[in-house]
Amino acid sequence: MKVNVYEYSNEYQLKHSLVGHERAVTCVAVSKDDKYIISGSEDYHILIWYVSTGLNITKIKCCDNSITCLASYGTALSVITGTSSLINQLKIWEPNTGECIETMHGHTHAITNMLLTDDEKYLLTSSTDGTLRLWKTGTTDLLDYINFDSEVIDFMITKLLDDRYYKLVVLIHNGGVAFLHLHIPSVVKEHVLKENGRLKLVEDNRHQMDFLTPLRKKGCFCCFKYFT
Repeated sequence: MKVNVYEYSNEYQLKHSLVGHERAVTCVAVSKDDKYIISGSEDYHILIWYVSTGLNITKIKCCDNSITCLASYGTALSVITGTSSLINQLKIWEPNTGECIETMHGHTHAITNMLLTDDEKYLLTSSTDGTLRLWKTGTTDLLDYINFDSEVIDFMITKLLDDRYYKLVVLIHNGGVAFLHLHIPSVVKEHVLKENGRLKLVEDNRHQMDFLTPLRKKGCFCCFKYFT
């Protein structure tokens, strides 16, 4: 399987065909400096390529499940992967060594999408476990989450004013669409949803903190039954 890289100058022209994966390619990301392409596949591997030459420089086996989504951040090109596994779905990788440096615990089913905020300080992940979760990038710190009681298929994020205000559109398995605000306080407290170094389980786990909030319109929540 391959990833085709196109260059645009009045029209799209094929620049490289990146051949290396043994099964279908499921996700692709580009580093912030535009130097590297990172691809994930059903073959359980991520591959890292030079954009300029198309040369494969790193191959890492991440797990025994399909890679469903990935993201890269920082000048050192750390990579976060999400998989279809039921456990240990989110991992942070050091490409230079091929080692997993962190496992992010919280989701209980396959990861469907992940997106970084524009400043790369925060990561949002969605899952078929019905939750959307907000993390501090590069750590295992879970800052907030919302439970929709139905599989989260996908979501989009749009910056509103600056790096602290975003709007989210969340697609739910039952056909619903939820609209949320993400507000990052100017000073983020160190308190996270952990207790004794482990994820703190809360019985009423619909909405834990104030980063993610349903969008109100004309006095009603614009996300159906979940927050009424």
